[in-house]
Amino acid sequence: MYSILIVDDEKPARELIKMKIDLDSLGFNIIDEARDGQEALELYKEKYHDIIVTDIEMPVMGGLEFIQNIRDINNEQSIIILSCHENFLFAKKAIKLGVEDYLIKDSFDVEEIYTLISRILKTDITINDSDDIKIKEDEDNHKDIAIKTLIYEGVNKDILPEYLQKYHLNLNSEYYVLMYIEIGSKEMTLSGIKGLDKIEIRTILSRCRAVLKTVGKGELCYDENNGFICVYGVKSNISKMNYLKDINSAANRLRTAVHQSMDKSMTIGVSSSFNNIDDIKLHYDEAKEVVQNKIFMGYDRTFFYNETKKLDGDYIVPILNMKLEKIKEYLSQGNFEPIYGEIRDIFLQKLKGFMQYNYLKYTNWELINILLEYCSSKDKSFGQICEIEGSPFEKLMLKNTVDEMCSWFIEQVNKIEDKLKSKDDQIYSYYVSKCINYINKNYDKNISLSNLADEYGINSAYLARIFKKESGKSISDYTTTIRIEHAKDLILTTDKKLYEISDLTGFGSTQRFYLLFKKVVGVSPGEFRKSK
Repeated sequence: MYSILIVDDEKPARELIKMKIDLDSLGFNIIDEARDGQEALELYKEKYHDIIVTDIEMPVMGGLEFIQNIRDINNEQSIIILSCHENFLFAKKAIKLGVEDYLIKDSFDVEEIYTLISRILKTDITINDSDDIKIKEDEDNHKDIAIKTLIYEGVNKDILPEYLQKYHLNLNSEYYVLMYIEIGSKEMTLSGIKGLDKIEIRTILSRCRAVLKTVGKGELCYDENNGFICVYGVKSNISKMNYLKDINSAANRLRTAVHQSMDKSMTIGVSSSFNNIDDIKLHYDEAKEVVQNKIFMGYDRTFFYNETKKLDGDYIVPILNMKLEKIKEYLSQGNFEPIYGEIRDIFLQKLKGFMQYNYLKYTNWELINILLEYCSSKDKSFGQICEIEGSPFEKLMLKNTVDEMCSWFIEQVNKIEDKLKSKDDQIYSYYVSKCINYINKNYDKNISLSNLADEYGINSAYLARIFKKESGKSISDYTTTIRIEHAKDLILTTDKKLYEISDLTGFGSTQRFYLLFKKVVGVSPGEFRKSK
């Protein structure tokens, strides 16, 4: 087994060497890297390497000075220079220092370096057809390293044009957007994505790169965890409408290319536009953040960072906390009926309006803790009551959308109510309790006496009589009261239009909403909003 030390100040160059040369098959079990001669010298002093591959021009300590230091330690050390400079003076000095060979990065032949390594190690190495295929794949993929280095580590703007040319990156537009592309499937969840295999990754790269060649300037690479990065060139002198149309068209063509070859969803987050490649990491973060909107709006769509509503955390968190405190209070009273409506309001109105993933995680965690504490106060285990093994948070995060999370919480509260609510806690008879529970959960739907009677198989006249006797209100008046309370909450905590609130709370028509609201509250919805 052998060891090799690769010395180059550019990470893509180091990765390219490892990709072009199958070091594992050659018996190299130790592969060390260094960013400059000084760092490499320190590594070399710690352990011996069979072969050193080094660049010439590097910061701190250049390649030639590094080689001279190595010669002072070990005059027999095998060294290969792999440089981007075809400079006679460099080559002459290298020969004097006794290097094995002086190769040019952009033009060296893989078979040539295999032969060179074979001679140094005194072994026979041949390249077969499968090696040729691997070399071609590596050459196709070396852009991935260059793009990711550009994003994660940055490149000095003084050498950026040379860097783009050196790695053949098609990034010469005036403006760009960064698209973060997340590939999903039916098995994909928030807590873990079923991983793509190598063939699927290569297929997606091949098809999407072919699209980029036809739609304009840009580059694409694989990131991690089923994610791909696309840096897409856009024109600077077009209207916002045409700008969005151009990006949407490109995103749809990328999505179609993937759909044609595999049954996968493609959710795309698009950053704000930028003209300075130095800022690319910021826009990578933007695109990766906005792609999380899939949880609220669904998968296989395109989301724009600039089009996402941003709300101040000082405004959002108090609203969420107010709703969570209400749930906690209802639990302490043993009054489960309003809890279902509060949960639906949190997930289907508040969180969908906020469209920010961190608030979703915060709400899930807080609400689970409330349920855990309630069960514990009754000397019961949440896991046993709800028949959940392991972490409930992990179970919840297996859900793909906000709607599924909402249903999950309602299901757990239902189980807790059925198993923990004692007969002494029950305020209403069985049928009245069922109707109240139904109204609180479904106030946004069409509700009538006949519907409820049919739902529970009871005579409608009898139901109307016992409901009025126990609750003090008719079913119609009780439903209106619940709807009005939710409407008041939406008026105070959102900027939704009044006709939207009318639809969301089940009034059926805006006119009916206005009439009933004023009758119950004493003022119109608009006056109520202004007064608060």
